[in-house]
Amino acid sequence: MKEKYTGCLLGFYLGDALGVTLENMEEKEIKNKYGIFQDITGGGPFNLPPGEGSDDTNILIITATSILRDPENPYPILFEALQKEVLKRPELYGTATRTALEAYELFGFIPDKIESYLISKLGERLCGNGSLPRIIPAALFYSNDEIFREYSLKLSRLTHPHPVTDYVALFTGFFVKELLSNTNRLKAYEEALKKTDFYLKRETLAKARVSRERFYRLSYLNACDLKTSGFVTDTVEASVYIFLAEDNPFDIIIKSANLGGDADSRAAITGALAGAYYNREKLPGELLTKLTRFTLLEHLGHQLWAKRW
Repeated sequence: MKEKYTGCLLGFYLGDALGVTLENMEEKEIKNKYGIFQDITGGGPFNLPPGEGSDDTNILIITATSILRDPENPYPILFEALQKEVLKRPELYGTATRTALEAYELFGFIPDKIESYLISKLGERLCGNGSLPRIIPAALFYSNDEIFREYSLKLSRLTHPHPVTDYVALFTGFFVKELLSNTNRLKAYEEALKKTDFYLKRETLAKARVSRERFYRLSYLNACDLKTSGFVTDTVEASVYIFLAEDNPFDIIIKSANLGGDADSRAAITGALAGAYYNREKLPGELLTKLTRFTLLEHLGHQLWAKRW
């Protein structure tokens, strides 16, 4: 089980590091720039060098560290650490994250005020991908489903208070949790859908109806139907589709990154799913060795496993 924890975090990091290289690119651009391209139906080798990753990996690390330091109240620690990171490289972080930090500076950690401030500033703008790196450590650490639901929704809503994000983030977390123990990927997917329905309020499910229906219809999709925008439903839908369609971690992560568009968030989630299911030993070692924060992510995986609730 410990290897699945480290595999989940390292798979996330690897997907992010590969995906950020292809961020906002189209298939033709990838071919022109790198000469080789492995599309959703197969292709040649892939040798893009992964780097540091994006803000997704930074947020993953900050969240895991905050949960380990104070499992009952990780949020102020998370905000303090995030403030320091954003000051170093503000260009890495999205509007929602910076707006949430503005609210934290104004009100301190008062979730209702932060949420109201976000809604007043961002209105109906919705991406939601920023919630996903916070969901992964929560899914690994909070073993009890009810406790996980409580913490995951709070973590998600710190920057993306929207019913669609609630639904997609909770589903992603439950899918990770199911993959840790379930040997059947499709069964794990079906159980995650059921648990998400069970643990969310009816009004939330109603407001997230369109996204929910897309996840239930996933098995009817074709690869050409996958969307590559930064919308959280598009990201997780494509991640889950590729994870279920491919049979080894290398193809799963590489093909997700090669879709281009919002490649870092999508490939990170695909990598997390692959790592949680196949475990750390089955991830592509030749790419893992290029990850500059490999040791840190492995250590955090061990700690989440050892101290899990």
